[in-house]
Amino acid sequence: MPSDTPSSNIIECQQTGANVTLIDGLITDCGRIVSDRKEAEGWFDVSTLKEPYQVEGKKTMGYELAEQLGWELPDVILYPTGGGTGLRVPRAIGDFMRLDILRNSGGSAVAVTDEELLWAVKESGAAEGIFVTPEGGACLPTLKQLISQGKVSRDERVVLFNTGSGLKYLEAFRMLEQK
Repeated sequence: MPSDTPSSNIIECQQTGANVTLIDGLITDCGRIVSDRKEAEGWFDVSTLKEPYQVEGKKTMGYELAEQLGWELPDVILYPTGGGTGLRVPRAIGDFMRLDILRNSGGSAVAVTDEELLWAVKESGAAEGIFVTPEGGACLPTLKQLISQGKVSRDERVVLFNTGSGLKYLEAFRMLEQK
């Protein structure tokens, strides 16, 4: 893992039996090390889009959403670009898949600022009692942008996804607040 990986992620891996090695570099450097050493070390590569169930898990989320809504899909679904891609990764992994999905669904991508992320995490916590991830928090300012641009109307049914716990990002929140 990169040496600046949030401590909660490092501790979680150690406590579940992993031998964690921290490196000075980015997640792409870690991926290269795993790729170079996996056969000699007997490792199974579970990095982004290489572990066998990640894409299937995304599909399952869609089915669960449809089922919970009585098989009537919402008008708008906002899904964060979690899994590290877009936030802590210098080169998007699976960007071609995301772009295909956006194009085929008539969707779009929206960027938000760090300040908007912090506001949204606090707003979500205060309104819903949910400590969302920074990328999950991005969905709320995205919705506000889409409404102000007239791309989403206030009477449409909208679902915002959050893909994890804000507890995994305590250092990131501290760093963002110090900016």
